[in-house]
Amino acid sequence: MSDLLRLENLRKTCALGGPPWARRELVAVNHVSFSTERGHTMGPVGESGSGKSTLGRCILGLTGADGGRIIFDGADVLGLRGRAFIYVTSPAAGIPDFIAMNASVAPFANPLVRQAIALAVNRSEIRDLADLGAGELGLTEMPTGSIWNDDAGLFGTERNIDAAKALLAAAGFSEGPTVEYLGLPQYPEPLKTGQVLRELLKDIGISMEIKAVDVSVWFDAYVSAGYQITSAYQQRTINPDNFYSLLIRFGGPVNTTFYANPEVESLVDKAAASVDMGERQEMYRQVPSIVTNDAPIIFAHFETLHYPMSSNVAGSTITPKLSLHIENVGFTE
Repeated sequence: MSDLLRLENLRKTCALGGPPWARRELVAVNHVSFSTERGHTMGPVGESGSGKSTLGRCILGLTGADGGRIIFDGADVLGLRGRAFIYVTSPAAGIPDFIAMNASVAPFANPLVRQAIALAVNRSEIRDLADLGAGELGLTEMPTGSIWNDDAGLFGTERNIDAAKALLAAAGFSEGPTVEYLGLPQYPEPLKTGQVLRELLKDIGISMEIKAVDVSVWFDAYVSAGYQITSAYQQRTINPDNFYSLLIRFGGPVNTTFYANPEVESLVDKAAASVDMGERQEMYRQVPSIVTNDAPIIFAHFETLHYPMSSNVAGSTITPKLSLHIENVGFTE
């Protein structure tokens, strides 16, 4: 039986930034070769940051490879990219990436400091540099195509340096504090987000040092209040409850900013219990306004999910649960 999928010396590197004379690269996929026959199942196994997701993205054509070959059903996938495949995505669902600030430690225990950073952030620059322009800018927990989105972000997409400096001064930091960003060298996007954020915060007098740590160290610090500022993401948001009950409600399983607001908790609980769509939408309209103003997190952008498929496939869509809907799929000539 012939191979359905064959990889030959596949290699992928990711730039970690730095000055031109000292550029560093992370080898995410290092000369990987394997093959599998039709009807067989193969799964890569490895610890977080070992390159499993990057390998899959290379195979699917969602990111480029620096070398090697990918042969699928006899066709060279790398040679066909842009011609034989189309990508289906959904404007109604996505993976929100955000900057997280630990509201239980100084200086982020002061909401004025968090608000100042929100006003200093340039979401477009983070998306363009950290995620190579992929996805859409994020102002709330839901993407613009969702029925739950009401564009309630109070800080918008424009920076306001003067207002940010005034907030820092009101918080007692007229000279600007020094803070530490927890970064992950195994994941280029969060590390690049930190590098972009560091430069943005210089404009309001904040000095930010980046501490790069292993995944296990980062996770332990993230869940135990052992950090000041970092970036993270929520796996997916089908409706606002997927985000707020888990990440924002005090005592939620992944409330890693240690933010607490009784008004928010009451609204989240009532919205989750309600079966009236209009009532839920009204309560969820109030929640992001409060949370955005308190700024324990700063929404940066949404990662979009793409499904690659043959260019003669028509009618496929992605559900809000991020699964592929194929009921009305057909083929064109």
